[in-house]
Amino acid sequence: MKITFISPFPDVYSYGLRSLSGVAKDAGHETQMLFMTQQFTEPYSQSVLDRMVELTKGSDLVGVTLMSNFWDNSVAITRAIKEKLGIPVVWGGIHPTIRPDECLEHADYVAVGEAEVSFVGLLENLGNGKPLPGIRQKGVDEVLRAAPPEDLNLIPLPDFDLENHFVLENNDLIPMTPEILRDRTDGIYLTIPSRGCPFDCTYCCNVFLNQEFPENRSVRRKTMPNLVTEVETILNRVGVFDKVKFDDDAFFFLSIEEMKIFAEEYKRRIHLPLSITGVTPSTVRRDKIETLVDAGLVEIRMGIETAAKEMRMEYKRPQTERKVINSATLLAEFGDRLTPYYDLIIDNPWESEESEAETLRFMARLPKPYELILYSLTFYPGTDVYDQALEEGLIEDDVEDVYRKYYHNFRPTYLNELFKVLTHYAHWREDAPVGWFDFASHPIVRKMPGKWILPKLLLARLRWILRLRRYLNRPNRTLAPPSQPASWSPQTT
Repeated sequence: MKITFISPFPDVYSYGLRSLSGVAKDAGHETQMLFMTQQFTEPYSQSVLDRMVELTKGSDLVGVTLMSNFWDNSVAITRAIKEKLGIPVVWGGIHPTIRPDECLEHADYVAVGEAEVSFVGLLENLGNGKPLPGIRQKGVDEVLRAAPPEDLNLIPLPDFDLENHFVLENNDLIPMTPEILRDRTDGIYLTIPSRGCPFDCTYCCNVFLNQEFPENRSVRRKTMPNLVTEVETILNRVGVFDKVKFDDDAFFFLSIEEMKIFAEEYKRRIHLPLSITGVTPSTVRRDKIETLVDAGLVEIRMGIETAAKEMRMEYKRPQTERKVINSATLLAEFGDRLTPYYDLIIDNPWESEESEAETLRFMARLPKPYELILYSLTFYPGTDVYDQALEEGLIEDDVEDVYRKYYHNFRPTYLNELFKVLTHYAHWREDAPVGWFDFASHPIVRKMPGKWILPKLLLARLRWILRLRRYLNRPNRTLAPPSQPASWSPQTT
């Protein structure tokens, strides 16, 4: 059987699809992968859809992965395949897991939850109308539950065989090459060492997964030797990666003994820069940081979300202000080798202005270095905040109000402008002028009509400092300016 896997995401990582392709190949099937890399805010052109249809001819099944934001483009992909080829389509990913009935209005099958086991069952029983564990089908009312895979070590390696991989470039789907793969991944191999999360953060899909799949609360992980072997095998097989990233909510749940085993193997066999996401303030410990930095850890991502106690309770983030400060202070001690990334949530309709200002003042005082990543609160289906927003009438249409909302588009508020300014100070590793931010966020100043000049003055101050820094540090006054975020430049006037 031939299966075409299609990813509508703007990157080519698509770990879930690569894993399913590896499983299908291991079961003796032929696969190809189409990476239709485009932001969900941009619809596919007709020529791209026609090229996709051309490449998909001869397939027995098409698999599409999606998150809520990629609804429109996934519908367009599926409609083109159904109308032009009549091939059955299966949808998978977090959105189909949460909204299978909605997805069955477009797809023939929906894979619910982690699909490595259930997908093989679908391939073995395609078209016979038999109820299948973990697979929802058109015309089949019976629902059979499928537990997530217990042993992640038994799952075949993700598919990084570039043959029969295609990628969207210049409005065409062209064969993937090592050069394109390196360029589209920035030379980073991404993997997911563990699955499951014991937390119930109200803005996160794990709320739904923990209810529907109680097993999700128990973290399942690859053994450390197996994880290092996976990384080593892919690096040797593909030959384009010079960095490694663990997209993992629970890596720091490892005991220090397990972490030392990993660090020793990683340092000996891989010894490349390592990035880890999903760290919480409650799991940051000196011995673990020291162990991982020695092995090659250069980036770490930690969710702070808010500094206001009331909002921490609303988000169900079990961390104190003191714990966040201690964690940030510890990470700053390794600032010459380690860059922390901190996540914040803004644009919460239930948060008071003073609560936002409290978070702004708190973040301005955290020790450098760090990068600050802002997210506009989005009411994704399956989350507690979605249910609350729906009940209060903040959501009138799921597609328009949720699926089409971009989580990096922020409301044009005064405090949001100050948050953006703070991201620039953090990026350039310049200490934020705490007194300025305190003054700019003061309740009286926030009511002043001329307050909007203050974010501009803060940016102007930073530009002046950066220009002076370059002037004093460049030999013969010819040193090129440092790299800068794409959205902003210190030369901007």
